[in-house]
Amino acid sequence: MSHFTYQEPAKLTLNQGDVLKKTEAIYKILQDVHPHYLNEDYTHFIVLTQTCDLQRRESKSCNSPYITIAAVRPLRTALNRYVAQYQSGIIEIENGLVKKEAKDNIRRFLNKLLNNNYPEYFYLHEDINYDFAESSVAFLRLSVALKSELHYAACLESKAMELTEGFKAKLGWLVGNMYSRIGTPDWVPTILAEKSTFDQKIDETLKQYYQWVEKERLDKLKEAIKKEGRELQKEEILRRLDSIPTLKRKQIVVERIKTILGDSGIQKEDIEKIATNISNDPTISEFIKS
Repeated sequence: MSHFTYQEPAKLTLNQGDVLKKTEAIYKILQDVHPHYLNEDYTHFIVLTQTCDLQRRESKSCNSPYITIAAVRPLRTALNRYVAQYQSGIIEIENGLVKKEAKDNIRRFLNKLLNNNYPEYFYLHEDINYDFAESSVAFLRLSVALKSELHYAACLESKAMELTEGFKAKLGWLVGNMYSRIGTPDWVPTILAEKSTFDQKIDETLKQYYQWVEKERLDKLKEAIKKEGRELQKEEILRRLDSIPTLKRKQIVVERIKTILGDSGIQKEDIEKIATNISNDPTISEFIKS
């Protein structure tokens, strides 16, 4: 059974929301007019032009002189772009390490993205029935105009999937930046009755690409790598990370206080004494339970 976003594609007409394969014909067109769009991770394209403007007259030409298509790229590309704002160095980016504090914001982003409620993106779920192997995202700003008189036939021949009417309308709303919200089925409750099931899907998707790390552990890892002054492979970095123990809540508070005191110019010996007193204080221990 196909994903609820799609319907059986009509072979004789081109419509807004049609997903096009990067066939040899499409490749040649882009090679001539827009070679940048031959980027390897531009796996497919989606038609943005309104369906009414794509209707062909008796002359076989359509109402619009141009067919606008946007690049479709893997889901991980959109995720990486968003997550990058919570990463602060090449070690984190190359190894998929993200501070735990950012997890809720990233989950909210993915929730909106999967339900097609995030501007500038349109989510396309994987579907083996249409040989669409990887969940992907249409980058609506990465669009290019093709001459309909010359390229309509090639686009139609490259058609792989077609959106349902509701999702065509949703795509049109996103593209047109309209002020009304098109009501398309969300994963919950329409498709998946249990919110917990959808939450699990979000967590599993993020787990494919990222590893959540406490800031203190990440800082220690980066400091150790910087001292060594050499590049490490991902396997070694993750092994090192696993060897750094997770700090308990009281330890985190104490370490933060030590940093603040150090920044204030207090001597290291005095800082250690203060830190020891805080750690051993029963009242503080009661309020900051690990």
